[in-house]
Amino acid sequence: MIGVTYERPLTDGRMESVIHPDSPGYTPGQIEADRSFRSKIVELAAAIHAHPWWAEVPKGEGVGANMALEHVDDERPTPGSAVSD
Repeated sequence: MIGVTYERPLTDGRMESVIHPDSPGYTPGQIEADRSFRSKIVELAAAIHAHPWWAEVPKGEGVGANMALEHVDDERPTPGSAVSD
């Protein structure tokens, strides 16, 4: 990527030069890792979206069900933690 230089105002009215040097970009290994991660994300998102559980969710309750899934681990104790009764 091409570097950037710009002026940023400071609180006392002065200006500060901010310099971001040229970046060499991704290495071939980083490009391959990025492609692999993105592919896995798409695969997992499709598996979640197409899971049969969603057919059981009543129409109009999908957002609430999704929010509940996002927080399902919030109430569970973490492994190794003490459980109080």
